[in-house]
Amino acid sequence: MAVEHTARLVDVVVHAPDTRSLFLEPAERLPFKPGQFVSCLVPSGGGTLNRPYSLASSPDEARWEILLNLVPGGPGSQYLFDRRAGDTIRVTGPWGTFVVDALPDAETIFVAERAGIAPIRAMLRDAARRMPRRPLRLLYGTDLPLYRDELAALPGVDVEVVPAGDVWDAAVHRWIDRDADRSRHFFICGVGAPVLALRDRLRAAGYARRAVQYERW
Repeated sequence: MAVEHTARLVDVVVHAPDTRSLFLEPAERLPFKPGQFVSCLVPSGGGTLNRPYSLASSPDEARWEILLNLVPGGPGSQYLFDRRAGDTIRVTGPWGTFVVDALPDAETIFVAERAGIAPIRAMLRDAARRMPRRPLRLLYGTDLPLYRDELAALPGVDVEVVPAGDVWDAAVHRWIDRDADRSRHFFICGVGAPVLALRDRLRAAGYARRAVQYERW
């Protein structure tokens, strides 16, 4: 059985009516790797639901940042949107293998759609700190470019923002259709079937299977 932890909600930042960041202080310091997530325990119908949320913050920060969208009819996001500073949130984790254990000796591409930028932000901050020898590129599909300026200021990181609905086709055009280089590595995060479709297109085009890592919400 997963060990349960508690975290106190200390701040809420509203980015848009359906998008906000929650800042949590865990009761104990829990080490994690950039890209990992925690599962929030959400009361529902007399029981408890597990809802995963990636950590947008870095492991050396005292507070966790969770970036989330309000999902219509979604009990997890609605519960978290109703929380106020001072509330306690129960979690398990951190969990997940969507991490950059070692920087590839090749150009590394990060593709994020909307709130999928959360784990990518943590990964890019960590990767830039490690002084990469190869370019780091972010293709960010969003209508609300959170963290754009912060990430663009990181050494060795190139950031391109496109409309949210265009990000998947843009990735195919840039790194499949436009040239034959298949040495790149990819880290992809977004919602639903388009993530898997891009994964499959990249692998079918000749990129190594292990060079295409992804997190699908």
